[in-house]
Amino acid sequence: MRRLELTEGEAPQLVELSDVEAEALTAADLAVVTRAPGATGWSVAPGRKVGVVQAGDLQISVKPKVSVERLIFLMGYASSPRYWRDHTVQLDAEVALPEALAHAFTRLASKAVEQGLLQGYRTVEDSLPVLRGRIRVNDQISRRGRTPSGGHLRRLHGRYR
Repeated sequence: MRRLELTEGEAPQLVELSDVEAEALTAADLAVVTRAPGATGWSVAPGRKVGVVQAGDLQISVKPKVSVERLIFLMGYASSPRYWRDHTVQLDAEVALPEALAHAFTRLASKAVEQGLLQGYRTVEDSLPVLRGRIRVNDQISRRGRTPSGGHLRRLHGRYR
């Protein structure tokens, strides 16, 4: 298997590709692939994404321009932007991206399991502007069948899991 490693933001490289490989890389949107003018190969430049894609017998890896531990931190921040976390991830300097993701997932999964696993569904009763689950008919009729001015329903009393 042929391998090509690129770093996000670096200059394009001239690579020998088949037309099928070039089309597959373009479709994956991981690298910008163009026919090199006056050359027999293709110009392959890393795009704005990092990751790994395989096309035929060619595997292209696009590494982040920031350190892998910083990338993992940014990914965690993006999934929960309410506050800024500056936790460090303990990784070797030359660790590959899949290994870094596996390490981060293992750490977060262990932290979640330490709190205990749910043993079943939890029933929730709530008053919502939209229906979720089943209507609690008695509560709906007795408490808020209509607004004080005689208008339409504002909230629905329901039970869901």
